[in-house]
Amino acid sequence: MFALRLASLCVLFLASFSPAYADTKSLTADASYIMGDGETPDFAEARALQKAKQAALEEAGTYVQSYTKVQNLDLTTEEIQTVAGGVLQVEVLEKTRSLVADGLRFHTKIKATVTTEKMEELARRIKGKNVAEEYQKLQAEYARLNRELERWKQRAVNIPQGLEHEAALDQIREREKAFARVQQREGEFFQRLVSGKQLVESARRDKEIIDGLLKTIVDNGYIVKVGDVEAVATPEEEYVLTLKMPLTIRLSETVQEAVSNAARALGGTMQSDQEVSISNYGNMKVTLVRLGKHPETANYFQDGVMKLALLVTFLNSTSEPFFCRLWHSAGFRDGDQWFPVRRIFPILFLFTGKITKIDNGSYDTIAPSMREIVNSGYVGIVHDEATFVAQHRLPPWFVKNLTGVSVRAISITDQDEPERNAPLCAIVR
Repeated sequence: MFALRLASLCVLFLASFSPAYADTKSLTADASYIMGDGETPDFAEARALQKAKQAALEEAGTYVQSYTKVQNLDLTTEEIQTVAGGVLQVEVLEKTRSLVADGLRFHTKIKATVTTEKMEELARRIKGKNVAEEYQKLQAEYARLNRELERWKQRAVNIPQGLEHEAALDQIREREKAFARVQQREGEFFQRLVSGKQLVESARRDKEIIDGLLKTIVDNGYIVKVGDVEAVATPEEEYVLTLKMPLTIRLSETVQEAVSNAARALGGTMQSDQEVSISNYGNMKVTLVRLGKHPETANYFQDGVMKLALLVTFLNSTSEPFFCRLWHSAGFRDGDQWFPVRRIFPILFLFTGKITKIDNGSYDTIAPSMREIVNSGYVGIVHDEATFVAQHRLPPWFVKNLTGVSVRAISITDQDEPERNAPLCAIVR
């Protein structure tokens, strides 16, 4: 296996340092990266370039700090780093690959130019805004991925060939993809920043993250097992049979990781292992999530979660399928019997007894108004598996040619689609 080893980074200024008189500063930076097992050459090359750019940015930040100080712009350290990234122009001077004892080494040398042409305008634009905070989140994502990648690489080195080893390599490949996505976001961030569209694009990006998360929940969020379906006749209703469907449902690890990543990207909060009391279900532990620090962002996700439903499809070899929905639109139907359907809830639906107040990621036993709970933006994730029976009434001729029953998640957003207007399935204990 290849061990991860970063060569030392060196930065050399090519021009004298005098921000009062010089409009441009040039510097060089270089970095090396040794490709490990499970990594691709493109990724190793990108890591070397990113490390070289990071070294250049640190030096460029010193120049930006001096220049903006002369211009009487009082910037925070984070704002200075953001300005430096926005005005830095990078040119790759050299890329080489060489075999070393530990494997294939990638070396990248860059020339970075810092121009003062738009520095003052850029500094004034981001001063006191949340722009620098977004950039720091990108850097934090890089740091997190680097730590996780290192951990999985070390694990892959110490695990013999087999399924567990392949699983470790899969984790490395996933971090590689995530690294590429962060690089893309970083490039888009600076493009928006320099063009002056950052604030509008930032809000749009937040919406896209939440929309993407909701799509992930719909596509991959629920793991549902359908047990043996039974048909029950009702003597007084000759032309109707009741199909009883035992269902077992839980949230996938994929969606739990996706929620965690979105909360990090949007500056939200997550509180794991929070115990809540739900009538008829006793105490259970949930993860409380507030997706985004702004109420508008958190409530947008909460509203999207409220529209999630499960669609049951009855397949027939001779006709169009029948549908019914497992969903509640406002509160619980017939008490709390609908609780098992969801594994991710707007916070209001989690507390059927005394409502717990949540404030800044912590909670106490005060019972606030319903408005406070609804507007909190919090969503609860229930990790326990739930088992219940759903039922739907169908004509005997359809049941006779029944070929299967499937369950999938949908979002109740388009009332024109017939399956979204399907009748509700009943739930029995």
